[in-house]
Amino acid sequence: MLIQSLSELPAVTERAVIINFNTKLVTTLALLSVIRHAKMPVLLIDCESTDGSLKHFLALMKRYDFDILTAPLRPHGQTLDWLFNHIAAEKVLLVDSDLEIQDSAIVSFFKDYIDEPQVFGCGFTNGPSWLEEPAFQGTALENALYHERPWIPLTLLKVAPIREALRHGKSFVDFYLDNEYSLLSPFNKLRSRFKLLHRIFKKGPIELRRSCHALKPAAIFYDTGAKIFEYLRYERLMFFVGLPEPVHHRFATHFFGITRNTLKPSDTHGGGGLAKISDRVRYRLLEVYGEEVHTEEVTERQQVLVGRK
Repeated sequence: MLIQSLSELPAVTERAVIINFNTKLVTTLALLSVIRHAKMPVLLIDCESTDGSLKHFLALMKRYDFDILTAPLRPHGQTLDWLFNHIAAEKVLLVDSDLEIQDSAIVSFFKDYIDEPQVFGCGFTNGPSWLEEPAFQGTALENALYHERPWIPLTLLKVAPIREALRHGKSFVDFYLDNEYSLLSPFNKLRSRFKLLHRIFKKGPIELRRSCHALKPAAIFYDTGAKIFEYLRYERLMFFVGLPEPVHHRFATHFFGITRNTLKPSDTHGGGGLAKISDRVRYRLLEVYGEEVHTEEVTERQQVLVGRK
Protein backbone atom coordinates (compact mmCIF):
# COMPACT_ATOMS: atom_id res chain seq x y z
CA MET A 1 0.00 0.00 0.00
CA LEU A 2 0.96 3.63 -0.39
CA ILE A 3 1.63 5.22 3.00
CA GLN A 4 2.42 8.74 4.19
CA SER A 5 4.16 7.84 7.47
CA LEU A 6 6.19 4.96 8.88
CA SER A 7 3.65 4.78 11.70
CA GLU A 8 1.13 3.33 9.22
CA LEU A 9 3.19 0.16 8.86
CA PRO A 10 2.46 -2.74 11.25
CA ALA A 11 5.21 -3.84 13.61
CA VAL A 12 7.16 -6.77 12.16
CA THR A 13 10.18 -8.85 13.08
CA GLU A 14 12.06 -7.95 9.91
CA ARG A 15 11.58 -5.61 6.97
CA ALA A 16 13.64 -4.90 3.85
CA VAL A 17 14.05 -1.23 2.88
CA ILE A 18 15.06 0.25 -0.49
CA ILE A 19 15.47 4.01 -0.96
CA ASN A 20 14.80 5.38 -4.45
CA PHE A 21 15.55 8.72 -6.09
CA ASN A 22 15.09 8.97 -9.84
CA THR A 23 16.53 5.51 -10.54
CA LYS A 24 13.38 3.51 -11.23
CA LEU A 25 15.11 1.19 -13.75
CA VAL A 26 17.74 -0.20 -11.37
CA THR A 27 15.44 0.20 -8.37
CA THR A 28 12.93 -2.13 -10.05
CA LEU A 29 15.68 -4.73 -10.37
CA ALA A 30 16.62 -4.27 -6.71
CA LEU A 31 12.98 -4.50 -5.62
CA LEU A 32 12.17 -7.66 -7.57
CA SER A 33 15.36 -9.36 -6.37
CA VAL A 34 14.48 -8.57 -2.75
CA ILE A 35 10.93 -9.87 -3.16
CA ARG A 36 12.31 -13.09 -4.66
CA HIS A 37 15.23 -13.73 -2.32
CA ALA A 38 14.66 -11.99 1.03
CA LYS A 39 11.26 -13.48 1.95
CA MET A 40 10.25 -10.59 4.20
CA PRO A 41 8.01 -7.49 3.97
CA VAL A 42 9.50 -4.85 1.68
CA LEU A 43 9.28 -1.06 1.97
CA LEU A 44 10.24 1.15 -0.95
CA ILE A 45 10.92 4.76 0.08
CA ASP A 46 10.66 7.21 -2.81
CA CYS A 47 12.41 10.52 -2.13
CA GLU A 48 10.88 13.20 -4.36
CA SER A 49 11.59 11.39 -7.62
CA THR A 50 10.70 13.25 -10.82
CA ASP A 51 11.28 10.41 -13.31
CA GLY A 52 7.85 8.82 -12.98
CA SER A 53 9.01 6.47 -10.23
CA LEU A 54 5.94 6.81 -8.04
CA LYS A 55 3.51 6.11 -10.87
CA HIS A 56 5.63 3.19 -12.04
CA PHE A 57 5.91 1.54 -8.62
CA LEU A 58 2.24 2.07 -7.82
CA ALA A 59 1.43 0.14 -11.01
CA LEU A 60 3.96 -2.54 -10.08
CA MET A 61 2.40 -2.82 -6.61
CA LYS A 62 -0.74 -4.27 -8.20
CA ARG A 63 1.28 -7.38 -9.13
CA TYR A 64 3.81 -7.58 -6.31
CA ASP A 65 3.47 -7.33 -2.54
CA PHE A 66 5.36 -4.34 -1.12
CA ASP A 67 4.69 -0.95 0.45
CA ILE A 68 5.63 2.54 -0.77
CA LEU A 69 6.41 5.56 1.38
CA THR A 70 7.04 9.02 -0.03
CA ALA A 71 9.64 10.99 1.92
CA PRO A 72 11.76 14.16 1.58
CA LEU A 73 15.06 13.94 -0.26
CA ARG A 74 17.84 14.15 2.31
CA PRO A 75 21.48 13.03 2.50
CA HIS A 76 21.57 9.24 2.70
CA GLY A 77 22.95 9.10 6.24
CA GLN A 78 20.25 11.44 7.54
CA THR A 79 17.55 9.31 5.92
CA LEU A 80 18.95 6.20 7.62
CA ASP A 81 19.08 7.98 11.01
CA TRP A 82 15.41 8.89 10.60
CA LEU A 83 14.49 5.39 9.39
CA PHE A 84 16.01 3.54 12.34
CA ASN A 85 14.58 6.00 14.84
CA HIS A 86 11.01 5.45 13.61
CA ILE A 87 10.53 2.09 11.89
CA ALA A 88 8.46 -0.54 13.73
CA ALA A 89 10.71 -3.54 13.11
CA GLU A 90 13.23 -5.56 15.10
CA LYS A 91 15.57 -5.99 12.13
CA VAL A 92 16.02 -4.03 8.90
CA LEU A 93 17.59 -5.34 5.73
CA LEU A 94 19.09 -2.38 3.86
CA VAL A 95 19.29 -2.89 0.10
CA ASP A 96 20.73 -0.22 -2.18
CA SER A 97 18.52 0.80 -5.08
CA ASP A 98 21.34 -0.16 -7.47
CA LEU A 99 21.93 -3.68 -6.12
CA GLU A 100 20.50 -6.99 -7.30
CA ILE A 101 20.50 -9.93 -4.90
CA GLN A 102 21.26 -13.00 -7.00
CA ASP A 103 21.45 -15.75 -4.39
CA SER A 104 19.02 -16.39 -1.54
CA ALA A 105 21.85 -18.06 0.37
CA ILE A 106 23.31 -14.71 1.40
CA VAL A 107 20.07 -13.58 3.05
CA SER A 108 19.77 -16.99 4.72
CA PHE A 109 23.30 -16.49 6.06
CA PHE A 110 22.30 -13.14 7.55
CA LYS A 111 19.20 -14.64 9.15
CA ASP A 112 21.15 -17.58 10.59
CA TYR A 113 23.39 -15.30 12.68
CA ILE A 114 21.49 -12.06 13.33
CA ASP A 115 19.72 -13.39 16.43
CA GLU A 116 22.91 -14.48 18.19
CA PRO A 117 23.48 -12.62 21.48
CA GLN A 118 25.67 -9.53 21.12
CA VAL A 119 25.38 -9.53 17.31
CA PHE A 120 24.15 -6.17 15.99
CA GLY A 121 24.34 -6.90 12.29
CA CYS A 122 25.23 -9.24 9.44
CA GLY A 123 26.51 -8.58 5.96
CA PHE A 124 29.87 -7.72 4.44
CA THR A 125 32.64 -5.82 6.22
CA ASN A 126 33.85 -2.83 4.21
CA GLY A 127 37.39 -1.69 5.08
CA PRO A 128 39.61 -0.69 6.73
CA SER A 129 41.71 0.32 3.74
CA TRP A 130 43.68 3.24 2.32
CA LEU A 131 42.01 5.57 -0.18
CA GLU A 132 44.70 5.39 -2.85
CA GLU A 133 42.53 5.25 -5.98
CA PRO A 134 43.08 7.92 -8.66
CA ALA A 135 39.63 9.38 -7.94
CA PHE A 136 40.83 10.54 -4.51
CA GLN A 137 44.14 12.06 -5.62
CA GLY A 138 44.28 15.79 -5.07
CA THR A 139 41.32 15.72 -2.66
CA ALA A 140 41.11 15.82 1.13
CA LEU A 141 40.52 12.05 1.05
CA GLU A 142 43.81 11.24 -0.69
CA ASN A 143 45.57 8.48 1.29
CA ALA A 144 43.04 8.79 4.13
CA LEU A 145 42.17 5.67 6.10
CA TYR A 146 38.76 4.31 5.13
CA HIS A 147 37.21 3.26 8.43
CA GLU A 148 35.71 -0.20 8.82
CA ARG A 149 31.92 -0.35 8.45
CA PRO A 150 29.05 -2.59 7.35
CA TRP A 151 28.77 -2.64 3.57
CA ILE A 152 25.62 -0.50 3.47
CA PRO A 153 24.41 -1.66 0.01
CA LEU A 154 23.37 -4.99 1.58
CA THR A 155 23.24 -5.48 5.33
CA LEU A 156 20.85 -6.75 8.00
CA LEU A 157 20.87 -4.66 11.19
CA LYS A 158 19.12 -4.98 14.54
CA VAL A 159 17.11 -1.86 15.25
CA ALA A 160 17.56 -1.75 19.06
CA PRO A 161 21.38 -1.40 19.14
CA ILE A 162 21.29 1.04 16.22
CA ARG A 163 18.87 3.21 18.20
CA GLU A 164 21.17 3.03 21.19
CA ALA A 165 24.04 4.31 19.06
CA LEU A 166 21.84 7.11 17.73
CA ARG A 167 20.86 8.08 21.30
CA HIS A 168 24.56 8.36 22.11
CA GLY A 169 25.08 10.90 19.36
CA LYS A 170 26.35 8.55 16.65
CA SER A 171 25.01 8.80 13.12
CA PHE A 172 24.96 7.09 9.74
CA VAL A 173 26.09 10.39 8.19
CA ASP A 174 29.52 10.15 6.58
CA PHE A 175 32.30 12.57 7.55
CA TYR A 176 36.03 13.29 7.20
CA LEU A 177 38.28 13.50 10.26
CA ASP A 178 41.56 15.43 10.17
CA ASN A 179 43.72 13.29 12.47
CA GLU A 180 46.81 15.51 12.58
CA TYR A 181 47.42 16.80 16.12
CA SER A 182 44.24 15.01 17.26
CA LEU A 183 45.76 14.50 20.72
CA LEU A 184 45.98 18.28 20.97
CA SER A 185 42.35 18.86 20.01
CA PRO A 186 42.09 22.56 21.00
CA PHE A 187 45.14 23.34 18.85
CA ASN A 188 43.77 21.19 16.03
CA LYS A 189 40.55 23.21 15.96
CA LEU A 190 42.56 26.44 15.93
CA ARG A 191 44.82 25.15 13.14
CA SER A 192 41.87 24.21 10.94
CA ARG A 193 40.29 27.63 11.45
CA PHE A 194 43.26 29.68 10.28
CA LYS A 195 44.75 28.99 6.84
CA LEU A 196 48.25 30.24 7.76
CA LEU A 197 48.45 27.96 10.80
CA HIS A 198 47.16 25.10 8.69
CA ARG A 199 49.90 25.62 6.09
CA ILE A 200 52.64 25.89 8.73
CA PHE A 201 51.48 22.99 10.84
CA LYS A 202 49.85 20.80 8.18
CA LYS A 203 51.94 17.77 9.09
CA GLY A 204 52.68 17.01 12.70
CA PRO A 205 54.53 14.26 14.58
CA ILE A 206 52.83 10.91 14.08
CA GLU A 207 52.78 10.57 17.88
CA LEU A 208 50.14 13.33 18.03
CA ARG A 209 47.68 11.33 15.91
CA ARG A 210 45.16 9.04 17.57
CA SER A 211 45.32 5.35 16.74
CA CYS A 212 42.73 3.75 14.50
CA HIS A 213 42.89 0.07 13.61
CA ALA A 214 46.44 -0.04 15.05
CA LEU A 215 47.42 2.70 12.61
CA LYS A 216 47.97 6.44 12.98
CA PRO A 217 46.61 7.92 9.76
CA ALA A 218 46.75 11.63 8.93
CA ALA A 219 43.05 11.52 8.04
CA ILE A 220 40.14 9.14 8.47
CA PHE A 221 37.04 8.86 6.32
CA TYR A 222 33.92 7.55 8.04
CA ASP A 223 31.64 6.44 5.20
CA THR A 224 27.90 5.89 5.73
CA GLY A 225 27.40 3.79 8.87
CA ALA A 226 31.06 3.72 9.96
CA LYS A 227 30.52 5.76 13.12
CA ILE A 228 27.61 3.49 14.15
CA PHE A 229 29.85 0.47 13.53
CA GLU A 230 32.74 1.94 15.52
CA TYR A 231 30.51 2.59 18.53
CA LEU A 232 28.77 -0.80 18.59
CA ARG A 233 31.83 -2.89 17.73
CA TYR A 234 34.59 -1.13 19.67
CA GLU A 235 32.82 0.74 22.46
CA ARG A 236 29.93 -1.62 23.19
CA LEU A 237 32.01 -4.68 22.14
CA MET A 238 29.17 -6.15 20.13
CA PHE A 239 29.72 -8.20 16.98
CA PHE A 240 29.09 -7.84 13.26
CA VAL A 241 28.95 -11.16 11.39
CA GLY A 242 30.30 -10.47 7.95
CA LEU A 243 32.15 -11.73 4.92
CA PRO A 244 34.77 -9.39 3.43
CA GLU A 245 33.20 -6.96 0.95
CA PRO A 246 35.35 -8.07 -2.05
CA VAL A 247 33.44 -11.39 -2.18
CA HIS A 248 29.99 -9.77 -2.45
CA HIS A 249 29.94 -10.40 -6.21
CA ARG A 250 29.31 -14.09 -5.51
CA PHE A 251 25.89 -13.22 -4.11
CA ALA A 252 24.89 -9.81 -5.48
CA THR A 253 25.61 -7.34 -8.27
CA HIS A 254 26.15 -3.73 -7.23
CA PHE A 255 25.88 -1.14 -9.99
CA PHE A 256 28.01 1.22 -7.93
CA GLY A 257 27.36 4.95 -7.96
CA ILE A 258 24.09 5.16 -9.91
CA THR A 259 22.18 7.23 -7.34
CA ARG A 260 25.25 9.39 -6.67
CA ASN A 261 25.60 10.08 -10.37
CA THR A 262 21.88 10.86 -10.61
CA LEU A 263 22.19 13.45 -7.83
CA LYS A 264 25.41 14.85 -9.29
CA PRO A 265 25.95 13.96 -12.97
CA SER A 266 29.57 15.14 -12.86
CA ASP A 267 30.34 12.46 -10.24
CA THR A 268 31.11 9.26 -12.15
CA HIS A 269 33.31 7.67 -9.44
CA GLY A 270 32.87 3.92 -9.52
CA GLY A 271 30.03 3.44 -11.98
CA GLY A 272 29.79 6.12 -14.60
CA GLY A 273 26.05 6.55 -14.59
CA LEU A 274 22.93 4.71 -15.69
CA ALA A 275 23.73 4.91 -19.41
CA LYS A 276 26.63 2.47 -19.01
CA ILE A 277 24.59 -0.27 -17.36
CA SER A 278 21.00 0.28 -18.55
CA ASP A 279 21.15 -2.44 -21.24
CA ARG A 280 22.45 -4.97 -18.73
CA VAL A 281 19.75 -4.03 -16.23
CA ARG A 282 17.00 -4.26 -18.86
CA TYR A 283 18.27 -7.70 -19.86
CA ARG A 284 18.18 -8.94 -16.27
CA LEU A 285 14.69 -7.53 -15.72
CA LEU A 286 13.31 -9.22 -18.83
CA GLU A 287 15.15 -12.54 -18.73
CA VAL A 288 15.03 -13.19 -14.98
CA TYR A 289 11.87 -11.41 -13.84
CA GLY A 290 9.83 -11.00 -17.02
CA GLU A 291 9.51 -7.24 -16.59
CA GLU A 292 10.10 -4.23 -18.83
CA VAL A 293 10.59 -0.69 -17.53
CA HIS A 294 9.88 2.32 -19.74
CA THR A 295 11.98 5.37 -18.91
CA GLU A 296 10.95 7.89 -21.51
CA GLU A 297 8.55 9.79 -19.24
CA VAL A 298 8.92 13.57 -19.13
CA THR A 299 10.04 14.65 -15.66
CA GLU A 300 8.12 17.17 -13.60
CA ARG A 301 10.92 19.70 -14.03
CA GLN A 302 10.81 19.29 -17.80
CA GLN A 303 7.04 19.79 -17.74
CA VAL A 304 7.50 23.04 -15.82
CA LEU A 305 10.14 24.25 -18.27
CA VAL A 306 7.92 23.35 -21.23
CA GLY A 307 5.03 25.25 -19.61
CA ARG A 308 7.17 28.38 -19.34
CA LYS A 309 8.01 28.48 -23.05
